[in-house]
Amino acid sequence: MKKISAYQAAALLIISRLLMLSMYIADNGENTLLTAVTAASLDIFKMAVMLPAIYILQKKNRIISDRQDSICAVMLGTGALMFLMILTDRFSSLIESAAPEHFSKLGVTAVVLTACAYTASMGIKAVSRTASLLLPIMTAVFTMIFFELRPGILPDRLNLYSADPIAEISHTLTKLAALSSDIFIMFGVFPYISSRPEKTVKIYLTADGIMTLLFFMTSSSVLGTFSGKTGNVWTVLSYCTHGAVIDRSAAVFLAASTVFFLLTGALLFIILKDSIKAVKNDISDSKLLLALSAGIALLLAAMSVRRTSIATLSLYVCAVSVIAPIILLSVLPSSNAGKDK
Repeated sequence: MKKISAYQAAALLIISRLLMLSMYIADNGENTLLTAVTAASLDIFKMAVMLPAIYILQKKNRIISDRQDSICAVMLGTGALMFLMILTDRFSSLIESAAPEHFSKLGVTAVVLTACAYTASMGIKAVSRTASLLLPIMTAVFTMIFFELRPGILPDRLNLYSADPIAEISHTLTKLAALSSDIFIMFGVFPYISSRPEKTVKIYLTADGIMTLLFFMTSSSVLGTFSGKTGNVWTVLSYCTHGAVIDRSAAVFLAASTVFFLLTGALLFIILKDSIKAVKNDISDSKLLLALSAGIALLLAAMSVRRTSIATLSLYVCAVSVIAPIILLSVLPSSNAGKDK
């Protein structure tokens, strides 16, 4: 199995988190400043889950028997498939809403899944290197866009008031957790990390906290009470940029979202492909990836025809992202058990 560094793994996680933020849709009347506070508390929970789990996995040395390997593979493959379906559905809806006269959701779904499968065929090292190279470029671009947004940032629009704060925090926490694939991706990427995966967790969670707070606080200070009535916050913010360098950066935001989706989708395809090959290894990578992209596209098309909302899977995805590490730890024997064999 090809290995990647802790920094490359962190870059992949940051890219996946940026994708989640770019597809975030605020509820009607949602207080995005309260969402920022809720997201910060979710980061604390992630750290409480990830760091102890990573430490235990390192102590156990990842010694897995054939049967246990199959259990982990089925669990990780199911989670990767679910996240792929949900992210593809949301991203296709985002592209369709950007130009409904030019794009159809089913067409976008087929194209982006094929592109993700092709990117995944290049391997985990190529995908992680691309993420590592892309991240500083995106950081520079978004820093410039942030400065272009400064004239519209008004601190007096920041307000934590909510008619029912407990209910809103509970709902927001469920929504953020259900679309937060980072916990699942972290444990999916763990076998590929060459050394010190705890460094990946620390780098990622630090970046996640900064990105999330900046995103939601910026949207709250720019849009004020209208942030909960705008739908996709990322898209609306792109229309609020006015400056000497960039004016109305909608195209930049859409291009960035597309790149984020391609890399995150490719990573999930790699996890799904390797999970299947852990159970049945006599399939070529290219044929398997092609079959997976076609199968997921057909499944999403069938659900669309039957008008079945893919969002109904969100609670299951939330459960997988939290329970997967627990199952993974429970099936891993200790290093001493492996030595006794």
